[in-house]
Amino acid sequence: MLTWVWRAATATKQTSKHLIASLSDRGFEPVTGKTRAKVALHITLYPDGAGGTLVTANGAGGLAIAQALSRAMKLDALYAEVDLKERDVTATLRAISSQGALGPAQDRNDAASELCSEWFEGKKYRPERAVDLAAMFVDLGDGCPAEGNILMFDRVPGRARVQGLIDAVRAGATWEKTTIGDRAAIRIKDAGGTRISALDEAELAEFERGIA
Repeated sequence: MLTWVWRAATATKQTSKHLIASLSDRGFEPVTGKTRAKVALHITLYPDGAGGTLVTANGAGGLAIAQALSRAMKLDALYAEVDLKERDVTATLRAISSQGALGPAQDRNDAASELCSEWFEGKKYRPERAVDLAAMFVDLGDGCPAEGNILMFDRVPGRARVQGLIDAVRAGATWEKTTIGDRAAIRIKDAGGTRISALDEAELAEFERGIA
């Protein structure tokens, strides 16, 4: 299970407000009345016990969300990712500046492995403990707090796809305009390969605004 956390010195209520706004810009809208399994993304916010907030979620894409949140709130933060499988664990820690700039990735694999060996004593690792590991790497020595507020989000059709292209370019991918048939398209090339996405006029305008 891939789990990420973001921690900064700010109140949980303010963090929730900015998180909703940042995710709206990325093509997500808050939803209620659904189970976790039926939404695209669920994020939990915890008071960290020291006047700050811990934000946690599972799955890929956390780094871009964390950077956007730091930029929106103008806050320095710590960000950690833990990928916990039954017999293996990897972990990384980064600092994020108030402008959303990333510090160097700090390898926490050895520390994570030692903790898992101590906790599970030769048994299979329990993926649900990934959040405790990640919380410890952002200086919460007792792991993740017990009580948090869950926010759930679904994708707004079309917008999340365009935001994915914007995020790729911001992360260093190259891009160029092309066509698919008679439709405008964007070709994105990064370390993962090349992809082409057809866009309508509004989506193309949104993409160009996003990378400006």
